Amino acid sequence: MRRRCPLRAALHSAGMDLRRLRAGEWILGASGLLLFVALFLPWYELGQGIVTGPPDVLDAHASAWDAFTILDVLLALGALAAIAVVVVTALESVPAVPIALDSLVTLLAILLVLLVVFRLADPPDVTFLESTEVPGARSVVEDLDRAAGAWLGLVGVLGMCAGGLIAMRDERRSPAGRHTDLSGAPVDSPSEVEMLPAPRAEASP
Repeated sequence: MRRRCPLRAALHSAGMDLRRLRAGEWILGASGLLLFVALFLPWYELGQGIVTGPPDVLDAHASAWDAFTILDVLLALGALAAIAVVVVTALESVPAVPIALDSLVTLLAILLVLLVVFRLADPPDVTFLESTEVPGARSVVEDLDRAAGAWLGLVGVLGMCAGGLIAMRDERRSPAGRHTDLSGAPVDSPSEVEMLPAPRAEASP
């Protein structure tokens, strides 16, 4: 009967094992990555309204880093935390830490959804938009359009909420259909059944 080397099994469990990732963690990680990328894309751009000030050309786009002062930092932390869920879950053989991290990131994602929706409905003050021809010249922008980065950011935080809720409801330590040991941890192959000999019949007196 072939037995697995205990040392090899211990080293494998101590390393990163993507088989520990469930659907919720994959959604969390992908949504966090999407949100992080969206922070560098334009969130707001000049609309068709009135722009008062110097008649020269303005920098017509504002990313999340340009438009926000605190929300951009919160969004970046939330995105990195969602990505960290994937890493921690793949590294930790004990489910306690990933489950706790899932809960914290889900709560943060719910808060970020509310803040992003608020900023989509009520854009921030972007009078900071500076002239590209006259350094230091500023204009008062009275109309803004929401750009692609804002909508991608909203999709990212919504995905983080969905992934976190799915991960919190799924108490398995590996995806469905994977081989696991008695504790639920993923293994390469199903556990071998130990065959015991049948008890001998006692001779009657």
